[in-house]
Amino acid sequence: MKKRHWAGFLWMLALVGCVTIPINIYFPAAAIENAAEKIETEVRGATPEQSSRVAPSFFIQRAYAVDVNVETPKIRKIVESRKARFPQVDQMLSDGFAGEGNNGYLKEKDRGVYGDLKKLADARRVTAEENKDRKELYLEIVRANNIPEEKVKEVEKIFAETNRGKLKAGQYYEDETGAWVKKG
Repeated sequence: MKKRHWAGFLWMLALVGCVTIPINIYFPAAAIENAAEKIETEVRGATPEQSSRVAPSFFIQRAYAVDVNVETPKIRKIVESRKARFPQVDQMLSDGFAGEGNNGYLKEKDRGVYGDLKKLADARRVTAEENKDRKELYLEIVRANNIPEEKVKEVEKIFAETNRGKLKAGQYYEDETGAWVKKG
């Protein structure tokens, strides 16, 4: 009788060993939102008090149990590069040449704004440099925090929302359908 119980137990153990258990990898969206807010506030040269989405510090401490590392040397270098370029980006946004895309990247909106070919070429160069830095930033955030690289699209969307919220009145952003919207 005891042999029968052992055989049954071993059979169940073998069966359980063959079962695939799905593992959900947690994506720290709230912590990424906090990081995006911090980075984009710094890029624009604003203090946290001037930022549109900063919550009181007691709330942040409770709401973000998981924090993401945005202080790697590579991330710091990218942020510094973007800070130096931001006055040009801000001017292109104000001129209506570019807008904040719904994918986290700067997009050309109206090249006719710059009739001069040199100015148009400069604006396109700045847009390409900014987007290269943004792409590297998003990838480095997921790498530095051991987040699967397929989650970079979620990071891009979070930064798109943050950037849209930081636009000045009269600047453009792309809504979820891809239509340009002028911020009021």
